Amino acid sequence: MQIKPNGDILQEIVKSSPSDNKKSTVIPNDVTDDEKEVSRMITRQGVIIKHLKNGNKVLYYPDGTITKTDMRKGIWHTTNPNGVVRERNLRQNFVKDEKRRLEIKEKVDPETNATVEVRDDGLLKIKYIDRKTLMIMPDHT
Repeated sequence: MQIKPNGDILQEIVKSSPSDNKKSTVIPNDVTDDEKEVSRMITRQGVIIKHLKNGNKVLYYPDGTITKTDMRKGIWHTTNPNGVVRERNLRQNFVKDEKRRLEIKEKVDPETNATVEVRDDGLLKIKYIDRKTLMIMPDHT
């Protein structure tokens, strides 16, 4: 781990063990070797930037927005907190929104009165009654 002069934190993956490939949840986490994470940056604003072996990036924002890049094609896929998926093509200079939003299922925990939301892409958001929020990203970050 390295703390940058601007306060950002850089973590580099030293070695992946075979146990990293085990599935421990219902959310599929199958990734090819090129899609494996090599490092991650955590900015002072709370944005987590995962750098993948193939040169692409995945950005997790504190509000639940997730952006995935395809640097080879110049395409950025962004899913906002409401489940709207937007594709930006930087080479052809166009932006389009998917017609359907990702479904968000919401339940209330009867013991704690916390609201639990699960988005179709695997984002888990728990809102507690004291206004604190816990976000668990699709990769369990």
